[in-house]
Amino acid sequence: MKQRFYSKVDAWIIIALAAPLIALVLFFTVPEEPFNDVWSIILPTIIVVFCYLIIFLCLPCYYEIDGKYLKIRSGIIVKRDLLIPEIREVKDSHHPITAPAMSLKRICITMKGGSDALISPKNKEEFIASLLHINPNIKCSK
Repeated sequence: MKQRFYSKVDAWIIIALAAPLIALVLFFTVPEEPFNDVWSIILPTIIVVFCYLIIFLCLPCYYEIDGKYLKIRSGIIVKRDLLIPEIREVKDSHHPITAPAMSLKRICITMKGGSDALISPKNKEEFIASLLHINPNIKCSK
């Protein structure tokens, strides 16, 4: 049975993604002539490309429990599969390091080999309970 948990999204992420779009709208609503020089074309193009890049790199962001695997997906780049029986510990984290998580309210998953994965499921308790159902030996700490 597959269970999908979407990433929690912090307000600052929404603001960061909306800011370039707001800048683009403001750029075209200023009273000056919009296409009076080269920057009038280049700047909006850069903003639009930046927005598309962020969207393709970040969305969709979810975590799927499929059998004995935890599949971590974020955009077109992050595709990581963890074997749930190999998970040693799950603990709360607020580490700001880059991760397939759209919130700083994260959990750190530590594997038996020592590698870590930072994720931010919207419903942490249900997510952890699902992991524990498959691997009851996972150590949970706050």
